[in-house]
Amino acid sequence: MVKRCCWGTCNTDSRYPDRLEGGIVFIPFPKPGRSLEKARRWIRLCGRPLEQLNEEIIKERAKAKHLFVCSKHFVDGVPSERYPDPMPALSHEKITPCRKRPTQRAYTTHTFSAPTCKKRLIDTDMSCTLTQGELVQGPLDSLAEKNIDVSDVENIDPIEDKSFYGVEPLDMLAMAAENKALTENYAKLVLENVNLQQQLSSCIKKKKGKSIIIEKSFGCEKLNSKEYQYYTGFSKDRFEDILKFLVPREGEDIIKWTKAISGSKQLSTKDQLLLVMIKLRQNFDFSHIANLFNLSTQDCSVIFLNWINYMFHRLGSLVIWPHRDHIIEHMPPTFKQDFPNSLVIIDGTEVKIQKPSSLHRQSQCYSDYKSCTTLKGLVGVDPRGSIKEGRKIPKGQSNS
Repeated sequence: MVKRCCWGTCNTDSRYPDRLEGGIVFIPFPKPGRSLEKARRWIRLCGRPLEQLNEEIIKERAKAKHLFVCSKHFVDGVPSERYPDPMPALSHEKITPCRKRPTQRAYTTHTFSAPTCKKRLIDTDMSCTLTQGELVQGPLDSLAEKNIDVSDVENIDPIEDKSFYGVEPLDMLAMAAENKALTENYAKLVLENVNLQQQLSSCIKKKKGKSIIIEKSFGCEKLNSKEYQYYTGFSKDRFEDILKFLVPREGEDIIKWTKAISGSKQLSTKDQLLLVMIKLRQNFDFSHIANLFNLSTQDCSVIFLNWINYMFHRLGSLVIWPHRDHIIEHMPPTFKQDFPNSLVIIDGTEVKIQKPSSLHRQSQCYSDYKSCTTLKGLVGVDPRGSIKEGRKIPKGQSNS
């Protein structure tokens, strides 16, 4: 694998042994998935132009595997704890050593500790009183296991000797009061949560079996004539005519949904056709259309695909070839004078498409005439320019 140094103007390359003199090693560039901040810091310190070294490049595996920084650009020869980053390639940058980690303090432990008694004091109410025997009784067993004279412990007054527990008596009372207040607040929150759950369950029982009506913020009823023209490309009357042709019976569910789609129930047939026309005319993203109609993106996609298939079969049944007498009657005068018997003009046309990722598909779709990937189709138009026939589109290289 080729290793190249991407620091400033350095030309260290593993393919040229003369550039590796002095025991130079290559340190791989930080992966942005593991340490994004470190990767950004190295990009800035390397000082390369943005088009040569940026986050997008180091995220691409094919390019990032060749990115390294040689050991010449590190203070200690390799990334160390004090200098983990390379030296800056630009003059205005300044290298600063990494701050040392703070030393951990040694904890001082008392000879006699009573964790059990401390816990009892925290959980005790302010009105409770503890005797000296109760305070000392907790740790006696543990002290006996450590071969400590119990008589020495009995002579200690835990209230007067503050070092025995490390906590002031007033602090103990304050912690007990705080614990009691937190317990009361927790009980109130639990009770409030139970009441809210009961209210929610009662609301669900009332609405069970009833359809919830959601107020529409967008639809055919909200649009005026100019908005119809903008969103669909048709006037309101022409849109109504198309709807009557596609749905002869008003209110009929013409599409048999293969799975339960909430969007088909929320939207009327007219609004579903509006959704399809908006996508065909404006080519909005499904996420934007979903926000307009208060649907999910998946429901919008399924509605659009089902309507397109239905419109293909419904509109495909139309006869778009008029009678020859009708064509001759509306033929332009100049065309009629030169070509009186020509009723249709047939020609092949090519539509440019995005280059496929597959090399096999690229070779199939590449057009020598257009010098790009295309789809070729046979189109027939009448003398006035109206399209009368369109054959199935093959790949661009076919019949070229």
